[in-house]
Amino acid sequence: MTKASKDNPMEILLNHWEALFKCLQSLFSDIDSEILKDIIQESVIDLMKSKQLDSSEIKNPFAYLLKIGIRKTWKVLKDQDKQESIYHEVYDHNQSIHEHNEQRLLQEQAIQEILEAINHLTEKESKLLSLRFFSELSFKEIASSVGYSSSEVARNAMSRTLTHLRTIIRQNNKHRDWWLESPYFARFFMKKEGL
Repeated sequence: MTKASKDNPMEILLNHWEALFKCLQSLFSDIDSEILKDIIQESVIDLMKSKQLDSSEIKNPFAYLLKIGIRKTWKVLKDQDKQESIYHEVYDHNQSIHEHNEQRLLQEQAIQEILEAINHLTEKESKLLSLRFFSELSFKEIASSVGYSSSEVARNAMSRTLTHLRTIIRQNNKHRDWWLESPYFARFFMKKEGL
């Protein structure tokens, strides 16, 4: 991606809109799609206001926008939880709220670990993940989009990317292997590939 296209917020939005929407929708299926669209627009506005937009600090606009979008979505969920907690006080569902919060905390931890690992991938690896898991393209479509000679080459590149992603996550989490059992990690990076 050229510097000119990195600095153009409209181009950034157009290039990443669908992938961001599908990613947020799959991560936060309980949030209305119109709210998710608003969150993506607000994320792009935040990127436009950011001083980092003028510098070369943003290596991967998709990952940067995804991180902003996830943070904004968590804020929406926390606000919803506050409203729900008032209602739940009347009915005293403390145990189920605790379990829900624990599950949400584990989900947030898994997402943060995956995002951190994605930030360490090359732009091409990040694009492969985006095309496969968020745009849900076939390997044949990915090969055509990226310029590979065949779907088999795209499949091999995806396999190497997933291996690299797992290696990064292992290195970042030497003291725990929560991500091996995480349904969120498996849903995005293992299940579709049969790995």
